[in-house]
Amino acid sequence: MIAIANHSNKIKKGWIIIDDTAITKAYSKTLFWISKVFNTILSKDTPGFSIVVLAWTNGNITIRISYKCWFRKEAVGKDQYESKSEKAEQLILEISESGN
Repeated sequence: MIAIANHSNKIKKGWIIIDDTAITKAYSKTLFWISKVFNTILSKDTPGFSIVVLAWTNGNITIRISYKCWFRKEAVGKDQYESKSEKAEQLILEISESGN
């Protein structure tokens, strides 16, 4: 995906995007990573999980480069909790360390 983004960037300059999104799983109660996420459509917490996504776009196409799952502190515990900002920083460091 990085190679495609690099090639596309030569044709039309683009931008790196970091964003978080909630993936709701309203009927899933057996997946161990499911916790509560805020559902903006229903304006309430629903079962699901969140991811922090690193993507590249040039306005015409968008390519997902990498992502990390994010969980509420109540789901993973205080010792293992990482904020969405920390997850975003990890994604940026990983892509910069890869040399791409």
